[in-house]
Amino acid sequence: MLRESTNRKSQTQNSLFQILYCLTLVDSVKKNCFFIIYAPYKFENNYVFKKKILIGIVALLGVIQFIKPERNEGEVFGINHISNVITVPADVSKILVVSCNDCHSNQTYYPWYANIQPLAWWLAGHVNDGKKHLNFSEFATYSAKKQNHKMEEIAEMIEKHEMPLGSYTLVHTDAVLNAEQQRILIDWAKANYKPGIE
Repeated sequence: MLRESTNRKSQTQNSLFQILYCLTLVDSVKKNCFFIIYAPYKFENNYVFKKKILIGIVALLGVIQFIKPERNEGEVFGINHISNVITVPADVSKILVVSCNDCHSNQTYYPWYANIQPLAWWLAGHVNDGKKHLNFSEFATYSAKKQNHKMEEIAEMIEKHEMPLGSYTLVHTDAVLNAEQQRILIDWAKANYKPGIE
């Protein structure tokens, strides 16, 4: 009797193990089948999605080519130019034209990439910001106090090597100031700065 009972328990355990094994096998098959069926669809969807994004970016770049910022193409040496209120020697004028006027006058020399958006917007932002701080073409319209302060700033910015901007000289290598050119501009600016002007 005891042996028979033991055999029955053993058979029952074996049956349970077989059922669990079958259930595990079925679950594994289901998962693998799901991956086999769904994965290509998922990957295909990712490809289609990325393709749509790429087409959207290209279309956007095409559209913005027609949205062009206003160009800085006015007169440099008009009646309000700095040379009409402060003496500008020839060597100073030459340096200003090459290294400063693109962002600090009413006329900018535009490189070829200035016709490509959004680079043109970036350039326009630099030019507008530069003119807002100092515009040699409109210097005569500044008050005496402001003119004096700008001459002080010119000397300070060059002494600290903050002008011309690194982002500008990176492309316009001819605008980099050597030690002699820096000395010429600093001496000129300091010579025209008058402490005590209010």
